[in-house]
Amino acid sequence: MKTVEQLTDLYYRSVGHNATLLLNFPVDRDGLIHPTDSTNAVNFHQNVQKQLAHNLLAGVSPKASDERDAAFPAKAVTDGDYNTYWATNDGVTSATIEFDLPQPEKINRMMLQEYIPLGQRVKSFVVEYNQEGEWLPVKLNEETTTIGYKRLLRFETITSDKIRIRFTDSRACLCINNIEAFYAGETSDIYTAKAEELKSYLFTLSEVDAEEAQKCMDKNDRTTCFVNGNTILIDLGEERTITSFHYLPDQSEYNKGVIAAYEISVGMDSNAINQVVAKDEFSNIKNNPILQSVYFTPVKARYVQLKATRMIQNGEPMGLAEIGIQ
Repeated sequence: MKTVEQLTDLYYRSVGHNATLLLNFPVDRDGLIHPTDSTNAVNFHQNVQKQLAHNLLAGVSPKASDERDAAFPAKAVTDGDYNTYWATNDGVTSATIEFDLPQPEKINRMMLQEYIPLGQRVKSFVVEYNQEGEWLPVKLNEETTTIGYKRLLRFETITSDKIRIRFTDSRACLCINNIEAFYAGETSDIYTAKAEELKSYLFTLSEVDAEEAQKCMDKNDRTTCFVNGNTILIDLGEERTITSFHYLPDQSEYNKGVIAAYEISVGMDSNAINQVVAKDEFSNIKNNPILQSVYFTPVKARYVQLKATRMIQNGEPMGLAEIGIQ
């Protein structure tokens, strides 16, 4: 049975990632869903509705760095009409759209939508807010790459009267038909900011000195395990069902050994780690080296291999302030 919180998280990671929500509730011999599942489903729906009840950007007229013409203005993203959209000129595959709010607001959710009849185009984007005249990225626990029909973001609460989205790459000119922002209250599923709060199965690092390896599992973000090369092999000690990998880069002043792009593979034999479960980049990690969480389809494995396919600084050892497997 899934709790309301688990169902809400599933919604954000499915519907919120341009996919379909599959609840897969089992039924009893009478063809009925268990009363607890039924109740949780109703409460989960109400929870999502509550979190996304008040769109803080409704009616706000944003400023955009590029507009195709008067028929495709930036204000189309806040008019509530699916069939109107903001478009950039042909060949303009990166642009910025900025929102000025009447007063500072708390924000920790955003919804972005592309005009899908013209295809999925966005390849990467960054959400930022203004604090005392400086633009800072919001603290996300996911990559900001594709959008598609609907993308829902959860992030650490910020308070600001200015927020912007920088679309940094697209397959063609942008066609964005909806952008919304919300304050969902202080929920526990937004962002794990502190190393001491990171949960993980017990593990060891193969071929890494035990004292050095301890630094990435001691719940202390002031210690960092440095590993030469571009791969580490994580031994869970026994077969586990795992669904996520968590990585906190070096938190020192120099942020040494930050991994920019990764490949995560699993296996039951240390000599056959050949099932790739996730492969991507850590979005904006150079400017915002926060805890990174990678979620994937549940899989059974004893060994997990992290491969750094690209580093922020070539030649540096990998710096792991904390890692976790769940």
